Amino acid sequence: AMAPPPLLPARMKARYALPQLAEGYVPYTFDYEEALPDGTPGRKAWVGIFRKAIPQFKRRAELQMLEDAMTDLDAETAGERAKRFADEYTKVLDAFEHSEDT
Repeated sequence: AMAPPPLLPARMKARYALPQLAEGYVPYTFDYEEALPDGTPGRKAWVGIFRKAIPQFKRRAELQMLEDAMTDLDAETAGERAKRFADEYTKVLDAFEHSEDT
């Protein structure tokens, strides 16, 4: 079983969208190992769900980077940085899908 996350210092709570959840919220709220009702292995199904969302995550990341751009270079590289994010997220999903850890 995973240990609960450590309590956060007050200065870090401001960085969370819902700081009231920061101290007690445990982000693993479903059993991703349990098979789905159709028999699909849970981990495979969840990785597939998240993998299908990558294009939308990439679009949202690029739009947010464009909105937050402070310089022309920030704006010019938003697409490249969003692609790197998508590539890294894919690597994380690949590693998770093939790991035996829970």
